[in-house]
Amino acid sequence: MSKAYLMERDFIRLGGNGIKEELILIPAILAVLCSPSLAQTTAQEWIDQGFALYNQSKYDASLQAFGKAIDLDPGNADAWYNKGVVLFEQGKINDSLQAFNKSIEIDPLDADSWYNKGSALAALGRSTEAEDAFAKAGELEVFKKSGELKSKNQSSSTPTEPTANEIDAGTADEWYENGMAFADQGLYDEAIRAYDKAIRLNPSLARAWAAKGQALEIQGKESDAFRAFDEAIRLDKHLTLS
Repeated sequence: MSKAYLMERDFIRLGGNGIKEELILIPAILAVLCSPSLAQTTAQEWIDQGFALYNQSKYDASLQAFGKAIDLDPGNADAWYNKGVVLFEQGKINDSLQAFNKSIEIDPLDADSWYNKGSALAALGRSTEAEDAFAKAGELEVFKKSGELKSKNQSSSTPTEPTANEIDAGTADEWYENGMAFADQGLYDEAIRAYDKAIRLNPSLARAWAAKGQALEIQGKESDAFRAFDEAIRLDKHLTLS
């Protein structure tokens, strides 16, 4: 399944505002799906049509298509997610947040929905909650990259979330890369938390100490930054701090 998101980040490459879709739509298929004379019979067909309409900037029609998918399959997390993206595009941020919350309720292990929930919360000025959602997205994505997160069966009535110990199974290098992705977006609190997890897993990872120092320095926490830089240099005297 290809994916696109509200904002750009590193650990999942985002392509601007976008939605999830199942099919690669060649022009002939696209023409059929966009034909108003054809009634769609399955939730996935409505999702495909909603995706095609979204790509044409026909947001009202796209929203209706995702609504039809939800009517047919209320437990379809992708339909709720896509509805949230379109609502966000329309500036209906509260409604968008509700849709992302519903997607998460159905599939709590979907990092994409957590990330876009954070985007909606940030747009509403709820920065603390947004940071928590972004951090959750980062944890799930790193855990997934570690190869230990199994796909959740969305039809399950009792979804489970990974435990803290399972999430911590991500490698130090993965947490470092995740921190760099957050830092690239200016999300320095999340970046520092990721670097700290990398350091806990590998206290000798000099680049994680250096990156943490840079994030702290940007936040104006100079004494903490100097301590991190000192530790980075102690571990690797050839390390270049930029």
